[in-house]
Amino acid sequence: MPDFSDPVGVLASGHCDDPQACAIVIETLRAENELLLRQLVQVQESFEHYYLDHPPAGANAERTEAVHTSARAAAALALERDARIAAEHQRDALLASVSWRITAPLRWLAGALSPRKGPRR
Repeated sequence: MPDFSDPVGVLASGHCDDPQACAIVIETLRAENELLLRQLVQVQESFEHYYLDHPPAGANAERTEAVHTSARAAAALALERDARIAAEHQRDALLASVSWRITAPLRWLAGALSPRKGPRR
């Protein structure tokens, strides 16, 4: 069994042949990634609040608010992008799983027998 204290090393070494082990590694990395993103957003918000409370000399209020709004939008987009990437990785792992490949004929048969749909390809 691989050492899960270094999940990136497990994936990089190619020793993630067991689907359950891969799922554990991926979930560990996903949780770590989410934690880092939350911390990054907190730090960014802290800097934004400091900047809004202590604007540089000569900065106007409209520009300061625009920077604040832009930074929040960028952080939200980054979180959405990372969530989409995580969902794509989860989908890819499912489609590559042995159970998905084994049940393919059953899914095809269910689609073929469905009154509204023909067989799926």
